[in-house]
Amino acid sequence: MSGRPLVLFDVYGTLVDVHTDEHQPALWQHLAQWLRYRGVACTAESLHKRYFVAMQANLPAHERYPEWQTEQVWASLLAEFGLDPAEAVSMSQLLRVLSIKHLRLFPETKQALELLRQHYQLGIVSDAQRVIVLAELAELGIGEYFAPIIISSDYAYRKPDPRLFGHALAHVPTSATKTWYIGDNLLRDVQGAQLAGLHAAWVKRPQATTEASQHSPDLIVPDLLSFARHLIEQR
Repeated sequence: MSGRPLVLFDVYGTLVDVHTDEHQPALWQHLAQWLRYRGVACTAESLHKRYFVAMQANLPAHERYPEWQTEQVWASLLAEFGLDPAEAVSMSQLLRVLSIKHLRLFPETKQALELLRQHYQLGIVSDAQRVIVLAELAELGIGEYFAPIIISSDYAYRKPDPRLFGHALAHVPTSATKTWYIGDNLLRDVQGAQLAGLHAAWVKRPQATTEASQHSPDLIVPDLLSFARHLIEQR
């Protein structure tokens, strides 16, 4: 195979520092009020419950690590309310915006990406909703760094399912053994990447939490800049 080596990234907790709260009462009060403006009789409590019941129903039962799709959930709810399901993407993004406590790049993210893209093709494999993550990557000014961008909501399964990493490799003329993946979760990121045959780095940030795994990372770094410098030094 030819072409530049591939480096793949997780998004949230790795490139992007985000904190959200989808259960805060004010969020559902605003959404319920918007629906009442449209003639729908609902309360914040009932809307909150219906949304999360619909979300669980959207998860495919046959997958070990199932993923849902937010616009499908909103399309079904809007149809039940007698509203246009075509507004599902806007509702998905509105819920997300209302849930955000903070959304920002980690301080070293752009510098690390600038260093790496001189020598590597950069891509993403992320557990996320496409209608949200693409907008947030653009908002933060880093969307143009990445191709391919593999998002779990497109496939109905999440990491650590190795198939997600395989989708990324299918887009690039390189091999798994020449590819690095970096993320902040030992189970979803390290285990998933290694099951797909990739090298896996764990970015171990202060106060970060992770799910346990029997897989050990090939590299542990405190931040993305350390990761970038390590890869460039080892070339």
